[in-house]
Amino acid sequence: MLNRLPTKTISAACPYVALFGTTPSYEHLHVFDCTCYPSTAATAPHKLAPRSTRCVFLGYSSDHKGYCCLDLASNRIIVSRHVVFYEDSFPARCLAQSD
Repeated sequence: MLNRLPTKTISAACPYVALFGTTPSYEHLHVFDCTCYPSTAATAPHKLAPRSTRCVFLGYSSDHKGYCCLDLASNRIIVSRHVVFYEDSFPARCLAQSD
């Protein structure tokens, strides 16, 4: 991973800009703890099984190129690259307030 902090040696520009001539994109970053729907089609037991389930976004996987999502119904972590995010809904906060 390239360092993206400004340095004195290249006149206060970050190394990414010096190498590629454009600013880095931050579109892959999402709000933690928001509602997300990861694709579970690859691990579905049959073709009529649900293709997604409601989860909570936990973060980014360090082992795989994907997002870590917590399935609240089964308490298992799903790592998937294909995820739809709803960054204005936070289901884990509702659970914490009810306890």
